[in-house]
Parts: sequence; C-alpha cells; structure tokens
Amino acid sequence: MIYQKGRNLTVSIVMLLFLLGPSRVLGGTISHKKLKGPYSFDIKASSEKLVKSLEARFQVSPSKVALVRKGEILVESLGGIPLGLELVVYKPGRSIVDKSSGKTFPGFDIPVALVQVKRREGKLYLAQVSKAWGQIKKGYKVKGPEMVYVKVAPPKVEGNVPVDAKELETVFKFSLGEFLFFRLLGSQETLPGQTYGVLLHPVVTSGGTMPVLGCYVDSLVTHRSLFALQESLKLVKSASYTEIMKKRTLMETGEWGGYQMAMASRVFKEKMTSVAVADVDGDGKEEIILLGPQTLQVCRLKKKEFQKVYQYKLPTRGGYARRYMRVDVGDINGNGRPEIFITSVVEDLMSGFIRPHLASMVLELRGKKFKVLEKNMPYYLMVVQPRADKKSRPILLAQKMGEYQPFEGPVVQMIWNGKKYIPAKKPVYPFISKFGHLYGLIWDDFKLDGKLEVAVVDNDNYLSVYDTKGHPLWESPESLGVVRYDYFNQTPRFPRFPAMKDFNPGDVALKRYLPRRLVSAFMEGEGRMALFTVVNDVPSFVAAGVKLETPWQGVNGRVVKLAFVGSGKAYGAYFDILWESPKFKDLYAQDLALGDVDQDGVLDVVFLSYNRKIGKVRVDIYPLSGL
Repeated sequence: MIYQKGRNLTVSIVMLLFLLGPSRVLGGTISHKKLKGPYSFDIKASSEKLVKSLEARFQVSPSKVALVRKGEILVESLGGIPLGLELVVYKPGRSIVDKSSGKTFPGFDIPVALVQVKRREGKLYLAQVSKAWGQIKKGYKVKGPEMVYVKVAPPKVEGNVPVDAKELETVFKFSLGEFLFFRLLGSQETLPGQTYGVLLHPVVTSGGTMPVLGCYVDSLVTHRSLFALQESLKLVKSASYTEIMKKRTLMETGEWGGYQMAMASRVFKEKMTSVAVADVDGDGKEEIILLGPQTLQVCRLKKKEFQKVYQYKLPTRGGYARRYMRVDVGDINGNGRPEIFITSVVEDLMSGFIRPHLASMVLELRGKKFKVLEKNMPYYLMVVQPRADKKSRPILLAQKMGEYQPFEGPVVQMIWNGKKYIPAKKPVYPFISKFGHLYGLIWDDFKLDGKLEVAVVDNDNYLSVYDTKGHPLWESPESLGVVRYDYFNQTPRFPRFPAMKDFNPGDVALKRYLPRRLVSAFMEGEGRMALFTVVNDVPSFVAAGVKLETPWQGVNGRVVKLAFVGSGKAYGAYFDILWESPKFKDLYAQDLALGDVDQDGVLDVVFLSYNRKIGKVRVDIYPLSGL
C-alpha cells in the first residue's frame, strides 16, 4: 500500500457527620447569613474541586500482594493507597507466542479478586476481599480498575438551600463522565461482569452557615459504601447563576476581554464528535450539521447565534455500545439535495472479546423530517470533492473493517443505483484503490499545474503529499499531533489463543482512532489551492535529561491552512502554513468543515474542539481571508 505510513444505600454515622455537619446530625438549628442584594452559589467551581478530589482518590501507585490471610490481604505500595478505595488483584499473565510469525507478546494479567483498602498497618495496607474469581497469591499485582463506570443518582438538596438540583446533576454527570471515568453507564444498561463501578449520590446540605456540596461513593459491584467527599459552596454576591456560568464560559472560550477573532462561538453540553456544512433543506442557505452520541443536530447561524432547526434521534444499541464517529455530506444520488452520511460502529462482545462491526447510515431531509435512505451499511463512509475543478461532483468513498484491524481491503467508490449505494465498477479516480486506509486523505490539484496530488496523514501524524503514482512530493517537518478524542474498541489478533478466553475484554481491547479530516478549497483572492486540517501540539517535559512526550494530552488545538508555495530542495514541492486559528492551551482539536454559514459570500471554517477546562465541546466559526 503506497499511502500507508441493595441497591440499598448504607451510610455510616461517620460519613453522615462528614457530610452533614454536627449541627444537622444532632438536631441543631441552621441559620444562613442574611446578605443584602441577590446572591447565588457557584456550583460549577465547587464541583470542579470535588471532581479533582475524586481523581486524587483513584490515583494508585504500583502495588503488589505482600501477604495473604483469610478473607484479607496485605498490600505493599510504592506511593501509598487512598483508604476506602476498591482495587483489583491480577494474576501475572504468561507470554504469548504467535506461531505464524514467531513473535512473543507480553501476557495479559488476569483479574482474580476485588479488594477494599481498610487501613494502614506500618508500611503495608490491609485490604478486605470483596469478591474473588480466583486464588490470590503473594506477589500478585494490585492495580486501580482499568475499566470504570459511574452512575449518578438524583441529587438530594435541602429545602432551605437555594441550589438548582438539575444544574447540580448536569455538572456531576458531565464532569465525571469526561474527566475521571471510562464512561457513564446508561440508565438501562447493566454492569458487565468483572468490571468495576461506582454510584455517586450528590448532596447539597448545610454543615453550618454555609452550604456544602458532597457525594457518597458506593460500589456497584459489592453494594457497599466506599468513602465520602465534600466541598463548600462558594457564595457569589450580585450575580445570578446564569450570569456566572455565562461569564465563566466567555472567559474560558477566549471571547472575554475583547477577543473577537471568532465570528461566532458556542459551547454545547452534548459531546459532539464530528461536524459538516451543507444546505440540507434546499433553501439556498448552508446549515451546520453536528453529530453527537445520541442525536444529529442541524443548526443555522443567525446574528452570531446558533439556532437548532432540525434534529434526528440516532438509533441506539445496548446503551452506549453504538458509537457515531463521523458525518459527511454530498449529493451522491443526484436529486439536488445533499445526503448525510453517518459512519457508525457497533461494539459486540463475542466469546469474551470485543468484535466491532460497521453499521453506517444515510439520511436525507424531506420536508421537516429525515428519511433513512440506507442503514446498517458495513462500510466506513467519506465524501470527497476536489475544489480546483468547480464542475466536479462529490464522490462517495467506502472501506470495510477487518476482523482484527480497523481498516481492511481497498478503498472503493460508491454510487447510487436508484435504490441503494453499491460499489462502482469503474471509479472516477482509479488510484483510490491504492489507499491503505480511508480518512486522513484528500486529493486535488494543489500546485494548479493540471495534475492531481494526494495529501495523506500517516500513522505517525505527519502530513505527506504524493503524486497519483505514489512518488513523494513533500512531508511536513513536524507531526500534526494526535486526534484521539473519539475511538472504538477492537480485540487484536493474537488473543485468539485458548489461553485468552477468560480475559476481561477491557484488558485486551485496543482503542482504534479514526484519522483526522483533510479539506481543500480554492482561494480566489490568492489564486491558489489551500489545504485545511486540525492540529494539536504535543506537550513534553524533561526527566533525568530525557525528553518525554505526552501525546494523549494534546494542547493548543487549532485549524491550519497550508498551501503550495514553491519547489523544495528535498522534494518536488514545498508547502507551508499560511494561516491558523488562535491557540488556546485547553483546546483539543477534533474536526472541521468549510462553508458559507453566515451567507455573506465569504467561506468560513467551522472548528469543532473539546475544551478540557470547562469539560464541554466548543464550536468556533472563523471567516477565511483570501477569497
């Protein structure tokens, strides 16, 4: 491949004293300070501190079993273990030899027990066995749970505390779901076997003259209380909760303090995964299409405000087992209205392993409702339209998923036969079958010399440009950084051996990430073709004289615009960055789309990112110069 580079809550008296305060437990009266003027409580700031406290409780340094006694063990830890936490004991796995290749792979540790840390005994920690699936022996590893689920119970709020319970529940759900835990457990979803989970009971109560925000943490596996945490609510004078939240959002998104480079910005509560721009309703105005985990939203920009005009509830399967990865648009069936192509992956548990399969779908807006043109398509889907040739039509590309690899087989062009989408016998661009994987690629006449070039992001996140025969023309001097916000799980090939059959799927599944989107556009004012994509810087630090990188914590997420600027010394072309959106340390870039969303005749870039500081998805719109 030339382009492949019961449920009963039991709360101890100690926990009640901890959260409610002595005056509440002993029946004393509670009096609030009387302040002049309006006042409110900053629930968000307090909940962020509480979430950090929860994160600290789940930090476990390397540990092992030092002694086994009846019903309990002594654990030796290098850096200490928070008391009350439940840990998993693992039996070290044996090395695995792949007979076909002769390669040796490290064995996977087998979970044998769930234990709860009770107290410290000298330099060791006493842990009580909660559940056992096998025998515990000295020297076995003790780790924090690798797959964690969280369920948030409805918050309890005292009647004399002026706090919105709905806001409290939203803050807890989103913060914990995005920062601390693997994922939220669906309301109708059961907990998989041999996994760890917690139940949070948010509580706002009065522990004196100032209300206290707290939570009880219980185990979903053993049904026992683990620990409790609390944080005082910050009192803010002369401001409503809505005003506080609005000001915080403006400051954290870069629009506070006079920054006005973005034409419009919006923070969404729902986790959006992909964005596209198209005139879906045929009124001559382009809309913004946002793909989330449960809904497809179509928004229209009006006076810098995002107005939701259409929404489609996406089908689910097993709660969160269905992942919606990417949205593309294009009029492939030729009826004058673009279809919406949604790539979807369903994670199935088969024989103890995660075997995902593609179940993509195609929608088209008919009137005010969406019509499903096709569903459960076994393909990744992507729409490409070279912009240098204005007469060119968009084409639909597809590729299948392998049993053990995220991409398998050739990239094919799909056409509409009047009833469904089928592979074309003769694709418009014959060289597409040579691509090793779909996504992270595009082709266009970037040099404006009448010849097509192919731009590809390789496995190391470097951007390369080739001619259609696979000869390299240019390679970016630096990596574009990772885009790893969305993924699906897939069990790799070698755990097929019988010795692996009892493993926890979460221990053997690999996270598969889809390559980023590349978009091309002809800049009439500059007389050149431009290439757009998203970039994340990779933070690094020096330890013991060695430079280490943390690619999973990308910073300064932004959109960049590259263009051909002349001949290179090492390659036959040279590209350079001509424009980039402002850098914000807390932004993690996800996706982008191009279109005239404000109907002023100027092309705009719609930038989708995740703001880790506020824990929400953000959409920024920048007008593009050079048109």
